[in-house]
Amino acid sequence: MNQPSPAALPSLDAIVARIERYSPRILEGEWQRAAVLVCLLDKASPTLLFTQRHSGLSSHAGQVAFPGGKRDGQENLEQCALRESYEETGLAAENVTVIGRLSEVVSMHGIAVTPFVAVATGACDLSPNPGEVAHIFDIPLQFLASDPRETTDIMRFSDQPSLFIPRYRYQDYTLWGLSAMITAEFMRVGLGMNVSLLRAPAFAPTRELTTVSASRYPSDYWT
Repeated sequence: MNQPSPAALPSLDAIVARIERYSPRILEGEWQRAAVLVCLLDKASPTLLFTQRHSGLSSHAGQVAFPGGKRDGQENLEQCALRESYEETGLAAENVTVIGRLSEVVSMHGIAVTPFVAVATGACDLSPNPGEVAHIFDIPLQFLASDPRETTDIMRFSDQPSLFIPRYRYQDYTLWGLSAMITAEFMRVGLGMNVSLLRAPAFAPTRELTTVSASRYPSDYWT
């Protein structure tokens, strides 16, 4: 089956309204917590902001990610996402309007990650933190609008149905794993696209990931 034609992009105002109305899934209980910023850049053709981590880091080296990190002390998760984004990219909180949240996801290290969706307006003077970030870049929403995945990565659990995670390549960057899961939900909610983690579309090949012994998600989390 051929890749679908690009979807007609909603206006930025429509995307904001959809995110504001959305009720994300929440992971209850005691978790180590982190937060990321899914930041829309308000350009003539809107984009999403990403970073590529340095290849020499001890964890997630070289991976594409949304700016963010672990919660520090008693700060709330929104404050965490904004602080980490500033520390990693120089994106100042006064240039950002947080409009909502997406569903919490669990990292490979068992950390619950909360994605906050925001819009950055005006001239953003971005600069990568040399100790953490190799590159800052952004992906046009118009690129994502056709679901241009290279593969669908299958994460199998011993106790729950599998998750089907898109893998995208944009220029020299590969978007996969946790960041791709978050992006897929943004595409579904914000752009109104038919993208699901519960099935693999026929237009892209599948790729098996290492089987996880047991899921950390509640049994009905993704349904």
